[in-house]
Amino acid sequence: MRAGEPREHLRAAGAHIRVAEEERFEGRYDLVFESVGGPIGSRAVAAVAPQGRVVWFGQASDQPLTLDFFSALGAGQGFSLTHFVYSDGDPDLWSDLEHLVGLAARRVVVPHIGSIEDWAEAAGALERIRRGRQPGKAILTIGAPGNSVSDGGAG
Repeated sequence: MRAGEPREHLRAAGAHIRVAEEERFEGRYDLVFESVGGPIGSRAVAAVAPQGRVVWFGQASDQPLTLDFFSALGAGQGFSLTHFVYSDGDPDLWSDLEHLVGLAARRVVVPHIGSIEDWAEAAGALERIRRGRQPGKAILTIGAPGNSVSDGGAG
């Protein structure tokens, strides 16, 4: 997570959160979800416990993970690394979407919306996402005047 992003809901759910590259990962983790890449992602993977699991689903920093075989296996125990792609296994998209909408309606899942803009601003939104500068979700509207953050609309 980037500094300044909402995280209280994640802590309440039991997540351990690291913000800055300078911070140390204390302890070993049975499960690591990695979507940052670069030095932070590499350190997160190095913190997986023996027989733990790393689920790799992104590279937001636009930098690759670097894994050191000897450091990773220093305790003599292996770990598994899984590249997660949602579309693997032919998911039931409608059922999944229905379930997700239900969770959001009950406020079990609360999306962090960072911007609401007209479709004409898609290039800017995609560039922010690409550079890791988009706080939360980017919502693009189609033909909804007054919904753009840039034109002062309430969203």
